Amino acid sequence: MNKIGKEKFYQELDNFLVTKLRPIPEHRSECNYVRFEDNFPQLTNHEICQQMFWNAFKGYSKMYIQIGCLRDDNSLFNDSEKIMYEKGAEAGDDEKVIILQCSLLTLQMLDYDIMMFGAMSEGGDEEYRNTAQKHYRPYLFSYVAEIDKSNYEKLKELQNKIVGSQTYSSSDEYVENYKNGQLQYQWLPCTFNSDINENSIKLDGYVVQSASRIEKIKANLTIIEDENTPKKVRNRIFENYKLDKSSCKDDKTFIEEIEKKLGNTPLSTIDAYKIGNGNCVFAQSNDTRFFYDIGFNYKHRPKKISHGSSYNYSSSMQKIVVNDPSFVILSHWDMDHIAGSYVARKNIFEKNWFAPDCYDAGTNALRLAKYLQMKGNLYLANRPPRKSNAHGRLIGKIAIQKLAIYKLYMGKKTTCDSSHSNCEGIVIEYYDKIKNIRVLMMGDVNYDSFNKARSTEPSFADTQIDYLIVPHHGSEHTNYQQITDPNKPVKMGSKAIICCTDDPNINRPNSGHRMKLEKRFGKNVITTEEAKNKAVSITISL
Repeated sequence: MNKIGKEKFYQELDNFLVTKLRPIPEHRSECNYVRFEDNFPQLTNHEICQQMFWNAFKGYSKMYIQIGCLRDDNSLFNDSEKIMYEKGAEAGDDEKVIILQCSLLTLQMLDYDIMMFGAMSEGGDEEYRNTAQKHYRPYLFSYVAEIDKSNYEKLKELQNKIVGSQTYSSSDEYVENYKNGQLQYQWLPCTFNSDINENSIKLDGYVVQSASRIEKIKANLTIIEDENTPKKVRNRIFENYKLDKSSCKDDKTFIEEIEKKLGNTPLSTIDAYKIGNGNCVFAQSNDTRFFYDIGFNYKHRPKKISHGSSYNYSSSMQKIVVNDPSFVILSHWDMDHIAGSYVARKNIFEKNWFAPDCYDAGTNALRLAKYLQMKGNLYLANRPPRKSNAHGRLIGKIAIQKLAIYKLYMGKKTTCDSSHSNCEGIVIEYYDKIKNIRVLMMGDVNYDSFNKARSTEPSFADTQIDYLIVPHHGSEHTNYQQITDPNKPVKMGSKAIICCTDDPNINRPNSGHRMKLEKRFGKNVITTEEAKNKAVSITISL
């Protein structure tokens, strides 16, 4: 193979470094990029990402924040699970803040990703394409905002202005998707420069960034009240991170591809890792291993993180990243279910990933999905359009000889949880026929959504469940009343594991949910935070 492809890639990379990565500071307000005469030494993806993060903090590249649509949501400040109190549980309304997770994106990051994804999609130059794929790794740059009631109302007003002020052509795919409910975000210009006072909204919060390890940095962010985010920028973002349809599979193909990876022996252990309010489950048998989610405690405030403290979860992450899965299944694409992948060994991206469609995911998740698609390792189960009334369903089942059987379900959107992606996540039911043991791993799919997916089978309350990975970190929004049926005998199980911090101040787990679980699992309802003897996971031995 000749060297043209590799030389071509590094020439383009050098061009990006000298023209776009390191602009002269005096021109940062205009966001100009300038060429330097001297070439920079060849930088790794990690070093480029760190430079882009640093440039974002210094204001050397224009930055945008992706915020979920607040215009029609009047309930957030009435939701105890969305609220974090600054001064304890007795705080007044003016002291309440809600937590919103938002993607951040600078124009440098957008240019870098456009260049990399373009190289990775090159059809005629295999060396060029492979060099780009080897160089790149998905990175994470986001903001967890702590928003008080005043700023919440300002953001809603700004979003209303945006919708009212912009006009679009009928061929604008971004807007058509937004109108159809497929997109639930808006991009707003922002900066870490706190000197801007006029026409701005100042937020408290922290940056979560990762090029190889997760860092949390306390930082104030200023949103510039400009409802005219350039259409060109918005469409460049949408076009760059949009997935093509090649990864979406019908249910039969989706299940067949998983079946190829599952091996011929039943599961022996399932570990639910101690990572706070996030999900990371690792299942293994004699001939296969897989992650069911690989998340992290995404919304944990950095001021509580200190060296050697239990809130760091570094010991857990060290154990997680040495696992070598045969494949990965995601319940859905929320950051607390995927963030661990940013620090895992890079060979995890060489594995096949199976997940629900991510059309409504944030940009950080879409960057990961796009990279997996470029490598041919992404398989997506179809989700119903937002405005449809489609039922949840059994995606399919897989028999492990005559020893065990897997069933994969997709939940249906229900009213107890406002999140479509939560409700329409993937649930794994595993049944060991020889030992007569059933395990249910639910992601964030609530009990009502699961029951609607099992419309032709016994309900959750009527199913013998020996081990349960409890949905949504023990959340209130799970319709947990359906755990038991008051008119029927309770089907007792062996253990229920809640993936959460065991912190009643943030309703994790919800006390009513836990009490209902105890009716089925007795005293064996435990949180991952309660892992004993310095253990980093709670193990189910089958």
